[in-house]
Amino acid sequence: MTEQSVVRGLATWVRPLNDRTILVLVIMLCAGVAITLWHLGRLSSSLIESAAVGGTSLHSETLEELRTLYTSEVVGRLMAHGVNVTHDYNLHEGAIPLPATFTIELGRRIGEKGSGTQVRLFSDYPFPWRKDGGPRDAFEKDALKQLREHPETPFYRFEDFQGRPSLRYATADLMRASCIACHNSHPASLKTDWKLGDVRGVLEIVHPLDRLAAQSRSVLQETVILLATIGVLGLFGLALVVGRLRRSSEELEQKVVERTAALRESQDRTQLILDTASDAVIAMDATGSISTEWNPQAEALFGWSRLEAQGRRLSETIIPARYREAHERGLRHFLDTGAGPVLNTRIEIEALHRDGHEFPVELTILPVRSKGTVAFTAFVRDITARKRAEAELAKKNRELADARDQAEEASRTKSTFLANMSHELRTPLNAVIGVTEMLHEDAVDLKRDDELEPLGRVLRAAKHLLALINDILDLSKIEAGKMDIHIESFAIAPLIEDVVQTIATMAAKNGNELVVNCAADIGTMNADQTRIRQALLNLASNANKFTERGTVTISAKRVTEEGREWVTMAVTDTGIGLTPEQIGKLFQEFVQAEASTTRKYGGTGLGLAISRRFCQMMGGDITVASEPGRGSTFVLRLPADGVTTHTAAAPREAATPRPSAVPSGAPTILVVDDDQTVREMMERYLAREGFSVVTANGGQEGLRLARELHPDAITLDVMMPDLDGWTVLAAIKGDPELAGIPVILVSIVDEKTRGYSLGATDYMVKPVDRARLSGMLRKICGVVGRRVLVVDDDDMMRRGMRLALEQDGWQVSEAENGRVALARLAETRPDIIMLDLMMPEMDGFEFLVEMRSRAEWRDIPVLVVTAKDLSAEERSRLNGEVEHVLQKGASELDELLREIGRILPGSIERGRGRKVVEAKT
Repeated sequence: MTEQSVVRGLATWVRPLNDRTILVLVIMLCAGVAITLWHLGRLSSSLIESAAVGGTSLHSETLEELRTLYTSEVVGRLMAHGVNVTHDYNLHEGAIPLPATFTIELGRRIGEKGSGTQVRLFSDYPFPWRKDGGPRDAFEKDALKQLREHPETPFYRFEDFQGRPSLRYATADLMRASCIACHNSHPASLKTDWKLGDVRGVLEIVHPLDRLAAQSRSVLQETVILLATIGVLGLFGLALVVGRLRRSSEELEQKVVERTAALRESQDRTQLILDTASDAVIAMDATGSISTEWNPQAEALFGWSRLEAQGRRLSETIIPARYREAHERGLRHFLDTGAGPVLNTRIEIEALHRDGHEFPVELTILPVRSKGTVAFTAFVRDITARKRAEAELAKKNRELADARDQAEEASRTKSTFLANMSHELRTPLNAVIGVTEMLHEDAVDLKRDDELEPLGRVLRAAKHLLALINDILDLSKIEAGKMDIHIESFAIAPLIEDVVQTIATMAAKNGNELVVNCAADIGTMNADQTRIRQALLNLASNANKFTERGTVTISAKRVTEEGREWVTMAVTDTGIGLTPEQIGKLFQEFVQAEASTTRKYGGTGLGLAISRRFCQMMGGDITVASEPGRGSTFVLRLPADGVTTHTAAAPREAATPRPSAVPSGAPTILVVDDDQTVREMMERYLAREGFSVVTANGGQEGLRLARELHPDAITLDVMMPDLDGWTVLAAIKGDPELAGIPVILVSIVDEKTRGYSLGATDYMVKPVDRARLSGMLRKICGVVGRRVLVVDDDDMMRRGMRLALEQDGWQVSEAENGRVALARLAETRPDIIMLDLMMPEMDGFEFLVEMRSRAEWRDIPVLVVTAKDLSAEERSRLNGEVEHVLQKGASELDELLREIGRILPGSIERGRGRKVVEAKT
């Protein structure tokens, strides 16, 4: 083996140790501590055993000597004087104990003084008065056997005794001269040929080791702590030294490597970058003349070769004549002052080709200072294709914006029409249903049987018409993405029982048997109870309608799939069934199975479509299995834990943050609005007021920019298609890093502060279902027979509700508008108020404002009864931190912008995010 290979081998072993010095030291320290602890443990155990054996041996010898002394000096003399010596000496006056009894009693008393030792004498030749004197356990048997064979050697063992670690120490109880005569002559003795030195039995001393072990552990712990402290301090000091030396070595080595590599590669890398760059790279001296660099891209872009370009002034080579004076003036200004407005900035400008044609470029000029001199490097990019694409894109965007505006206008028109239709259709239906119900009740009371059937027919037709209106409105709201789902926890079994009771009369009419398979302990689920009842009732009604003298089965159960719990409700019938073609178009709006079916059974074809949409909005679905002539099974499947799907937002174009050109240090305002015109006007105005403005055209983009830029304030549109302003506001206020930013809300909803935010307890949609009304009042007030104030401008509506409520035991007072209702409140305080929203003089919203401003009326529950289809915006509450309300409607947009500009500085100065400002359009 050569010397060189030996060195390499040693280096292979030494290098890892050197690289991991601290790890090696830690391992060595841990190994040393472990060995030390092991040795100390062994030493401690050895010391405990030695101390225990020595002390117990001394104890045993002392007892034996005392027994010998007691036998020879006390017992013999007292027996000569007639003193009785017996084991039960305490039962005989003047008696003394036998030597064995004396030894045991003395050991017991010594143990009670604190040592905890136990003393026992035992033998396999017991006297009659000591029947328990024989060996009891393995140790005593082993001790008796060992000591008979080797009486001069003590026998001991360390073991648990009575649940405590102990030393059991046994010595031979040898027959002494003073004992032989007594033992051989005693009439009860089992052996009468004792000789001097015979093993009569065993003296055992049990010595607990608790105290010795505790003392040893204490000393051991102190020793370990001391060793660990010394080791850690030494290791820490050594680690500091080694770490510092290593860092210094690594830093020096890294610098040498970096500088060597930089010297070798700098020139080649720089040249390679310049030659392959997609931009033209031009180097100029302080006079503006092209000096060392004119890369291949510059040759291709401007038509001058490198040799031709070198030495020429940049302004005469690539800059059109109309810009040259400005360029030269800027160069002189920089050389005089050290500042240049276009340096270090990317600007767009027209450039000049050698053949004289101009084209758009993106230009960046960077000053380079070195050894007291200054030079410039220019980066030029041809943006002709981009400009052409931007022009085409702008045209397309204008076309798309026009199309979007037309679609939005159509959607607004449709929404307005639906809202108006909801009110206009429900209002006359309210009168029809109310009057018909009263006439029907009067006919029942007057026993006019001939009027009951036509009145019932009118009432059924009116309610059927109401159901059709509700179906059309529900479908329209679903298509517009404005249908609300209200999640609550409810019991499943009562809901199914309610549906069964509802269709029981219809089933009896068709001669169908209703069967329910639903366990009473099926439990609860989280969903929209009203929508599920509506869907299940639709399925059950259809099953009954298409079945005659058959069976309709409604079943429900819970299943677990892929770790998630689901609730399935199935409706099975034995009716006419469906073909595969009919199933394929079953869930299409306004579509029936076929024309003959529609003529025979009727229907609009909306029920199943709406029911399935409801289930899909709650994360579930409705499926069907059927065969012609053999009936159908519709299965409604929903997650038991609530909604999991969300309405998809319309795609939006990506926003490009575009900060306005304002002085550095100006407050940054983030404008979030989906209306390009609003964004441009706000940006233009706020920039003129000295703000730096960044715009975003949607909620998602606004949140991203807010997290990236941390602006000084945010203006936020409320109505946006991807994320509405309330969702964005909640996300901002829920983010600790953004919560302090002031937010100005810009909304087109002019009734946002109304509705539920004014304290309404609940609401109902006209026409009013009397049973539901009664149940709701009972839920709010607890019992009937209390006072209710009905506020409605419709006299027929008031009359119908009065009749229904008085029959249920309520005391009813009326008011035809909000102003009269306030007067009624001043006269008598009701237990609950039933309030219509749309009234002349003072509507329900204005009434709520006035009522909630009075402390004595503020806690009265209010039940809103309206034909107006309340939107989600009208139900939701304001954030609660409103600093100022700006009215943007009759006034011009510039006036709004001026007001926003006026309040922004104050909002920023008062601390980020103290209030939320809402601007209403």
